Amino acid sequence: MDGLLSINPGLMVWTVVSFVVFFSLLTKFAWGPIMKALEKREQNIRESIESAERAKKEGEKVLAEHQAALQGAREETRKMIADAKAIGEEERAKIVEKAQAEGAALLKRAKAELRGEEAAAIQRVREEAVDLALGAASRLLERSLNEGDHRNMVEDFIKQVSAGKKP
Repeated sequence: MDGLLSINPGLMVWTVVSFVVFFSLLTKFAWGPIMKALEKREQNIRESIESAERAKKEGEKVLAEHQAALQGAREETRKMIADAKAIGEEERAKIVEKAQAEGAALLKRAKAELRGEEAAAIQRVREEAVDLALGAASRLLERSLNEGDHRNMVEDFIKQVSAGKKP
């Protein structure tokens, strides 16, 4: 067992030489390509992150534009609704005003017709009253009456008027 723990200078030299050769071979053929691959991968990751950040910023910008457009559309819709309500109110007021004017005109015409019919009815009553008075006066003038004759004459006159005959 002593042989394993003892220092052998020849083995040591060959170990150092083989380490240096192996290290130089690794550096030339493995370390360089591995480092290049790692740098390339790091660059790809960095570009992907930058691209993602640009896409995120672009997405935020588009989102802000869409939100602004949506807000503008909402405002425009509110304005259109308000305008439509105002127009509707104006139209309603015009219709009510027109209906009131037509109602007032109709009422005025009806009152005028009533006054005309009332005047015509009064005229007919006056004419009837005149006819009745003339009929009664002509009968009175035809003869001189006592109280019984007077009573009979009035009753006959009333019967004629009730029957629709003119005296």
